[in-house]
Amino acid sequence: MAFDAYRHPGGIALWFLQRLSALFLLALLLGHFYFLHYAEEGFVTYDKVAARLASPSWKVMDISFLVLAVFHAMNGLWTVVLEYVHTQRAQRQLLFVLMGIGFIFLGIGIFSVGTFAVKP
Repeated sequence: MAFDAYRHPGGIALWFLQRLSALFLLALLLGHFYFLHYAEEGFVTYDKVAARLASPSWKVMDISFLVLAVFHAMNGLWTVVLEYVHTQRAQRQLLFVLMGIGFIFLGIGIFSVGTFAVKP
């Protein structure tokens, strides 16, 4: 199948962003595992997680992790759609579905992390 620029919107930019987001996700994942499982003694408890999420810098890191993960997942699914769905109408409909799902996940995640408060 020949390359059709109209069927692959974003082209090399989305390909590059997919790889870049994978690298940042890997770094954030390794940092997450280190700080959550190895930096502190004992089991992970609500109090430890709550103390960490009380810090604005941890909220920024968790929201960054979420944004990168959702972008990476939706971009990957979009690539699958382009490979297997051949009509432009179906591609457009699935693009809007993927964007909707992505924005829902982002909204729920950002709301959850952003409004988290330590309960006494």
